[in-house]
Amino acid sequence: MATPEFISDGQAAVQFNAEQSIDVQCAQVSFADSSVFLPENASVFGFHLYRKLDAATTQIWDEEQKSWQPETQVPEPTTLAYKDDIWQMVIVPVGLTDHADQSKFATDLATRYPKYFVRCVFEGTDADGVTVKGFSSPSQEVEIYDAGATQRASLKMEPEDPITAEEIRLFLKDAALAAEQGTIAIRQQGAGFEIEVAVSGANVLLNSAGDIVLTPQAGRQAQVVGDLSVSGNFYISGNLDVVNDLNVGASLMVQNGITVSGVSAFNGNVAVQGVLTINGVTVLAS
Repeated sequence: MATPEFISDGQAAVQFNAEQSIDVQCAQVSFADSSVFLPENASVFGFHLYRKLDAATTQIWDEEQKSWQPETQVPEPTTLAYKDDIWQMVIVPVGLTDHADQSKFATDLATRYPKYFVRCVFEGTDADGVTVKGFSSPSQEVEIYDAGATQRASLKMEPEDPITAEEIRLFLKDAALAAEQGTIAIRQQGAGFEIEVAVSGANVLLNSAGDIVLTPQAGRQAQVVGDLSVSGNFYISGNLDVVNDLNVGASLMVQNGITVSGVSAFNGNVAVQGVLTINGVTVLAS
């Protein structure tokens, strides 16, 4: 029999995305007398799926157990259909999981493992009434990447089933596809929800309690270009340095010091646990 192939869009390939429809084909199956192996002669017609975790470790898929087993195990083969004179089966990897709800197909972009291959197995009765059984040679090894793994921009859900999804994330990766560089995520947190925008180590979080949390990258700043108008209280846990004017209409509470280089106008309460300095003059030292 011919070596099996992974076919997509009518062409054999060695790299696939999980969203693609992949046709496993075992063609040209015949008996020793060259007669064609047909469904009416067949008692076994299927394939075994293998994955290589690395260059030395190979496992076989057990459909009944929904798990990868040592390759020395011999589970029941996955059944093929006979169509257009070819033994074949269509696989759409996205959403296929093992018993632990982990993706059945998930090549890592960095290591390019696991890799996958198949071997076909057939058993049937020839023209002389003799039962014969045979295995194909292994197919070429292929890589099957999880949804979005080979795309710079994508939308991902976790879990992947939209009915049970608890997070949806829009992301853009770097040119090397090594990591997500900018993300916008909506996720469930207990009984509530949160939205997070993240890039370059900084993020903006709208949490389930209703807070808005701004977190710059370490050593960087949260900057406001233009006016900042606060109608309620303004709480600062560190130092407050004001380059121009400081106008306070309500309460201003600072745990450390305040330094103002311009005009200060206070119409409300100012609480400072450290030092209040205006134009180089220490006004208050706690």
